[in-house]
Amino acid sequence: MIESVIIMAARTEVYESNRTIVEEGTMKHRMYVVLKGEVILYSNYGTEDEYIVGMCKKGKSFGEFNLFTDEAYPFTAIAYGDTQVTWFEKSNLDSFLFGHPELAMNMMERISHSYDNMARNLHRAIDEINVLKQACYETSADENKDESVEKKTEE
Repeated sequence: MIESVIIMAARTEVYESNRTIVEEGTMKHRMYVVLKGEVILYSNYGTEDEYIVGMCKKGKSFGEFNLFTDEAYPFTAIAYGDTQVTWFEKSNLDSFLFGHPELAMNMMERISHSYDNMARNLHRAIDEINVLKQACYETSADENKDESVEKKTEE
């Protein structure tokens, strides 16, 4: 039911494999829903620091946060295989959501899950950084201890 309502209210586009759907840093206030195929989300796409931040399959969405902020897209979305997406712009989504509260609730649930996943990933990254910092500190302390021993044996 919701999927057919989404298709009626949004614009739909087909992207060939490896075609860019949205580029990191662009200012678009759109939410995308994958109808067919897959979309890979990259950070720093096309650079040596490129890495995959997510993958969206049929029925999944991306770009929800950009509907409610004035921030640029934080990733590049690339079609993986022939892909069909539908998208909403903020200007036509507001009135649509008021008429379809079940869709609004569904979107809030997805945004909440995305936020929770980001928070968990951030905590994991912080834990990993702290482990690395501790290892560096211990290595540095050991090297200083070795230098101290060498100086005493030379004297």
